[in-house]
Amino acid sequence: MRASNFVLAVSLCATLPLAAQAPDEQWYGEHMNDHLGTVTEIIGDVDNDCVRDLAIASPDADREIFFPLFTVLPDMGRVQIRSGATGALLYNWYGTVIDGLFGYAVSDAGDIDQDGHDDVLVGMPYGSGPLGDEGLVQLRSGATGGVIRTHYGTQRFSRFGHSIAGGSNLLEFDHHRDYAIGAPFYDVNSSTGGFDEEGKVYVFSGATGLLVEEIAGGTRAVLSGTPGLITYEAMLQHVGWSLDSRHARLVIGAPNSDRQHIHTLAIDQDIGAVMYVSGASGSFETTFRTGSSAGIRMGYVVGMGSEMPSGERQIVVGTPNFNGYGLVDVYTPILPVNFAQEHWEYHAGTAGQTSAPIGEVAAFVGDLDHDDIEDYAIGIPLFDFGAPFTITNAGRVRVFSGADGSLLSEFGSSTAGDRHGASVSGGDINGDGVAELLVGVTHDDDGSFDAGAAWFYLGEGCPPDSALYGEGWPGTLGVPNLVAITPPTLGSNFQLFVGNSLGAPSQAWLFLGFSPAAIPFKDGTLLVDAFKIQSFPVATNGTTLWPALPDDDELCHLSAFLQVLVIDPGATRGVAFSGGLELILGY
Repeated sequence: MRASNFVLAVSLCATLPLAAQAPDEQWYGEHMNDHLGTVTEIIGDVDNDCVRDLAIASPDADREIFFPLFTVLPDMGRVQIRSGATGALLYNWYGTVIDGLFGYAVSDAGDIDQDGHDDVLVGMPYGSGPLGDEGLVQLRSGATGGVIRTHYGTQRFSRFGHSIAGGSNLLEFDHHRDYAIGAPFYDVNSSTGGFDEEGKVYVFSGATGLLVEEIAGGTRAVLSGTPGLITYEAMLQHVGWSLDSRHARLVIGAPNSDRQHIHTLAIDQDIGAVMYVSGASGSFETTFRTGSSAGIRMGYVVGMGSEMPSGERQIVVGTPNFNGYGLVDVYTPILPVNFAQEHWEYHAGTAGQTSAPIGEVAAFVGDLDHDDIEDYAIGIPLFDFGAPFTITNAGRVRVFSGADGSLLSEFGSSTAGDRHGASVSGGDINGDGVAELLVGVTHDDDGSFDAGAAWFYLGEGCPPDSALYGEGWPGTLGVPNLVAITPPTLGSNFQLFVGNSLGAPSQAWLFLGFSPAAIPFKDGTLLVDAFKIQSFPVATNGTTLWPALPDDDELCHLSAFLQVLVIDPGATRGVAFSGGLELILGY
């Protein structure tokens, strides 16, 4: 490939930041308002071909019946199981109850029946069993698609099956794939505090299907730092709204939890809470953390990731009502002493986009940057694309490093109303060490109006990165900056910031090449073997550029080298130099 084919410097004035990264595959809903992609899950190997497979759910989907008469059954719900190797449709499951929301939750179950095929758990929180309207969860065979067993809720209207966490041996000693099911509207009544909809989580043995444990909401007294002094009571409510599990660990979200202060009797409503449960000792140990202020709904979404040196797992927690634009935290709890021994990273929603909060969609998605630590993604389905936010509700997904919280990639739709990022799942489906991503785009119109879609991104083993090198030369206010604010992702615009050493409007040159250099020039050093030089104005406080990168996989792993020179009479020879910036192109 000739260097002149590279188009980075051709479009420095692009106005739309971070254009949509093209998916490798797309699947569309069929009927109006199906909202395909409401749930997306990378599950286990259903068809036993050594490649993990994909589950895509549309709990709002209607079902058409053609015999004996054409009839449309509303909101039956549908779950597609697709091959991770070919994308072919393996199973097409429908619910059995109108408005039952079949597929509201879907989870990998592991190979429960030991036949070589991983099985799948599907929730229908408005389904009916012996009690009526109690909700149910089906365990379905990966080999045949048939129902292996069905679990029903134990109380009407408890929304059993609202959340599911499967495929993990929650009790470490028994070495079986267990699973947990949430019923967040379960009413414990007066036994633990006298308020409604405390919620409950049921843990079942994968081997036998028998109930192993129940974890209910209710009132919990919390001690302060002074021994014996109770500071407040946490009234855990809607326990089981969200769930995730990994090896002998379970995390539970309870976003409508309240907190009452013992001394003032003041109640903080809907602060939310997260429970962290360990079964590593063969019995369940539980700790929890509440939100910080009323109304923020901590625990709306939870996810569990890599094991840290402490032996505990990282967890990601969404708080969508925080400050009006949402918050996502990453914790490493330490049992049984402290929920947040390490609280090392948080992400706030985008300023100016209060109508597009974060915190409703977040998950650990596998290792995308080859550092052997699982990374996590945040979905922002109501994100407005473009500047100044002219394309509404296009949606966006941001992927962050599990090692340090740095932004690895950001991509989405550029079509108004698509709601890209309504769900996100990830994992290494083919064993190449790089995770794939499956993203829900619930209001995509390509199949029909708001029929929805699932967009699949194949991990190419080519993460973007950037690095500074060499020394600059100072001007009036020092050495001008040159920094990549966002990763140089192929098929996208990315963000460069150019500082201004003069402190007043000036002119600058951007040097671009494909090799570093060390060429004396005036009093500084040219750090780029440049084949392209482009002039542009630089504002008093610096300038942001949005270079465009082509969507060409052949450019993966290619490095581009940049340097900026700023006209500055305060420099010894009238020109200040930035240091060098290496861009490693990826995805």
